[in-house]
Amino acid sequence: MSLGLPVVATVNCADNTGAKNLYIISVKGIKGRLNRFPSACVGDMVMATVKKGKPDLRKKVMHVVIVRQCKPCLFQLVIVSVIAHNEVKDS
Repeated sequence: MSLGLPVVATVNCADNTGAKNLYIISVKGIKGRLNRFPSACVGDMVMATVKKGKPDLRKKVMHVVIVRQCKPCLFQLVIVSVIAHNEVKDS
C-alpha cells in the first residue's frame, strides 16, 4: 500500500460525528528522516483537526484512523477516515 497521505493533507470523514473534512497534523509511530514528510496509509492513526463540520468539533486535535484509500493514478486521490474515541461506554 502506498503512503498517500503526507502531513497537511485534507481527507474526508466517513463517520457520523458531524465532521466533514479533516486536516492531518502528524502521523503516529513515524520516526522520520531528514527532509521527508511523515506519511500515512490505510490502518494508520494520525492526529488531525476538523476543517469543516460542527462548531463543537472544530479547533480540537483528535485521533483519526485511515479506513479507505483509492489511488489508481497520481491525480485521483480519494481517502476516507474515521474519528477514534478513547472513551469506553458501559452497557
